[in-house]
Formats: sequence, C-alpha cells, structure tokens
Amino acid sequence: MSVPTHPHSLSRWWLVACIAVLALQGVYFAHLSSCADPALKVSHLAVSSGDQASYTGAMDNLYETGRYFFINMQQQEVRAGRLPHYAIPYLLARPWGPQFASDFMVVLQLIALVVGMWLLADLLAQVTRKRWTGPVFLGAACLGGHLTPWALMLIPEAFACALVALTMHRFWLIELHGRPVDRWWLAIFVGLLVVVKPYFVPILPLIALWWFLRSTDKRQAMRHTLVLGVPLLILLAPWCVRNMVVTGRFIPLQQDLQAGYGYPEAEMRLRAFAKAMGEDGFVWWDPHSMASAMRLDPHPPSRYTWPSHFSPEMRAGAERVRSAYHQFQAEGTPESAERAIVLMDSVQSSYADQHPVRYHFTNRLQLVPAFLLNSGSHHLPIHAGNPCYRAWQLIQKAGASLAYLTSLLGLSLGLFVFLRKPHTRLWTWLVMPMMLIGLFAIVIGAVEWRYFASVFLTNLWVFVLLLSMAADRWQGTRRPAAVA
Repeated sequence: MSVPTHPHSLSRWWLVACIAVLALQGVYFAHLSSCADPALKVSHLAVSSGDQASYTGAMDNLYETGRYFFINMQQQEVRAGRLPHYAIPYLLARPWGPQFASDFMVVLQLIALVVGMWLLADLLAQVTRKRWTGPVFLGAACLGGHLTPWALMLIPEAFACALVALTMHRFWLIELHGRPVDRWWLAIFVGLLVVVKPYFVPILPLIALWWFLRSTDKRQAMRHTLVLGVPLLILLAPWCVRNMVVTGRFIPLQQDLQAGYGYPEAEMRLRAFAKAMGEDGFVWWDPHSMASAMRLDPHPPSRYTWPSHFSPEMRAGAERVRSAYHQFQAEGTPESAERAIVLMDSVQSSYADQHPVRYHFTNRLQLVPAFLLNSGSHHLPIHAGNPCYRAWQLIQKAGASLAYLTSLLGLSLGLFVFLRKPHTRLWTWLVMPMMLIGLFAIVIGAVEWRYFASVFLTNLWVFVLLLSMAADRWQGTRRPAAVA
C-alpha cells in the first residue's frame, strides 16, 4: 500500500505517536492483567481468552501432531471449527516456541490497529479537507485505549477491527478516485475480513449491489464484482478441499454456527428461552443477565431479578426453570437435560400466551441496548480488586469509556442524519454496525460486547465527520464529499 499523499495528509509524526501510545498501553495492560490474575498470562504480552483454544490452540495441535483440531466442551475432536487463517502468523512463529508466537501475534495485532487508525484518520482529513479532523480521530482512537486489550488476546477482535477500517478506507478511495488498484486492495481486505469473522460475508453482496445501482455500465459492474470475490475464493479453496478430504463434507466456513464448540442442547435451549423473553441467556459472566441467574455457581454472583412484567405465575415458572437447569448442571444426565428443556418449552409457551406483543415483536428489540450500552472500559484490567490498582489509572479507564461512548454517539447521529437525508452516502458507514446489531442482538440474541468492537473505529470516524459537517454548517461552507 502506498503512503497517502494529498494536500491535507497527516504528518507521519502522528503515526509514530500512535505506535508509541499503543505499545506503551499494550505493555502496561499486559502487566496489569497478569497482576490481577497470573493464570491469565500466556506470554510477556498475550493474555488468555476463552476462545483461544479454538484458534491458536488448534494451530498448536497442527504444529505438534500434523492435524488441525481442538477439543470441544464434549471432549470431542473438532476438525472444521474455526477457519485457520487468523492464526497462520502464529503457526509461522511457532518454531520459536508458543510464548514467542503469542507475543508475535500481539505485536501484529497492535500494528494492524495502528495502520487502520492512521489510514482512516488520513481519509478523514482528505474527505473533510481539514487538517484537524485526522488528529482528533487519531487521538480519540489511540489515547482512549478502548481497543488495546483486544489486541493482547489471541482472538481475532483486533484484526477484525483493523480490517473493517482498511475495508472502508479502500471502499472510499474507490468512491473518491475510482482507481483499479484500490478495487484489488478492497477485495483483499474483504476476503481477509470474512475468513477472520465469517459473519461479515454479507458485505460482499452489499458492495456489489451498490456498484450495480450506481454504475451505468452493468458489464463493468459485473467485472468489478468478480474481482471482489477472487481473493476470498483463493483463501477459501484450500480450506474447502481439506474439509472435504478430512470430513467428507463441503464446509466453506465452519462446521456449524457454534464452530463445533459442542454446547449442550439444554444450554442452547436456555439461550432461546431467554431471547424469547427479551433477556440475555448468553453472557453468564454479566451478573445482571438471566444467563448468570441460571448458572449453578456464577462468578461474579448473580444480581439478576425477573422482569417486572412477569406475573406471579410466570415468576414461579421461571424459578422452576432455574431449579431444573441448576439440577442439569449438577447432574449432567440426559434425563435432567430433558426435564429442563420440557419445562422451558412449557413456560415459554405460557409467556407467549400472556404477552403476545412482547413475545413476537418488542422483545426482539429489547436486547439492542444491552448489546450497545456498556462502560466501554469493562475489559480493561483496571479495578479495585487488582493488586496493582492505583487511583490515577481511572484516567485511562475514563478515556476508554469516553472514546467508546463517542463512537456510539457517532452511530446515533449518523443514523439521524441518514434518516433525514436518505440519498446521502453516509449509509455506507452505517451498514456494518447495523448488520452486527441485527445479527447478534435481534436474530441470535448473543449480546457479548466484544462482537461490536470491530466497528468502533468506523463509528468514531462518523462522529468526527459529523463534527466537521457541523463546523461547515456554522461557517457556511459546502458539505464534505463523504455525504454528498
């Protein structure tokens, strides 16, 4: 990729400063994490994550045994779970040991974030034709530290965020300049984004549809669409062939929606039961979720209370479900699982009869605030229970919260502006966050906050863009090209 050059290009000293800030944050957050819980320490920089075994753990198995797999919750060997592309750099560094490979991944993830931040900042300066917009965006993205903890974990959240940024950067260079090389870069970044986070696959048809609608030459639009899909096909072809040979099945992405984790049927039914009532049955480590109340021994202790609209009969039914599910966790037998499932079906049916509007309509939207509204600093290793905690660390925590809430404000204001002026191209910045909200909060009912981290930078970008638009309106100048 060439270094951006235009009349409002950012000084490279901003890039150097962002590298320094994220490097210092990474080292310090890694220290705080190991201080809070030494068991979390994977290497000098890397911090343990619950999903790590299905990514780098599978690569460890490939390196040591020659077979790519991980062991799921049912102690079964999963051979077509996560796509391997994310952890390929880990495998390349594995000959020097797992700790070196883990640190190597963390460094790559920090670099990817810096590149994504810097290129978006430069695009913002180019689009708004103002020198101050890029540094403001870069300062909020870097100094806040909202993304740095994800870069320390051996899961693809940081890479996904960087790839979303790079995808939008190239997409808008195409909109501004239409250079063929930008189309190839866009295709590469979209392909990498999909193999890192398969739920971004709808981005391909959306981009293709946009090109078809805007193009007067439909054949040219078809050629551009074919180019868009080439890198993804190249990335997926070896994986598909390998899966056909190993499993006898055509598996282009992963073997099922749970990536082979093997969740018990009763747990999957509990998630559906909670979602039907507009509650979270997924994030059991959130003490305010229904999932925590259903855990036999939750940590931290559950503080969940039944919804106020529950009738006495419904509360009694929900308590019976909780008791049955606790018994299932204690016994783990098929009989106890069946009892819990049958009871959930019965109580859910009664709920549907008592609250048909909630059940069929409003409860589907109730998880959206739970998905979006959080401190933005919950994942930082800064809390009073940490032996290394110091009061001044709250400044960093406040910075992360401010950056995240600013990004949410960018999304909210962006939607408001778009609804007022639907013909604008602002929608291109809103489609990915809205897709994540629809998929996780409304369809799946999984409101784990990290799923929204990948669009943090683009939401923040929209906020600074709208700030620039407000300045233009105040000064009476014309609207930036990005929303024309």
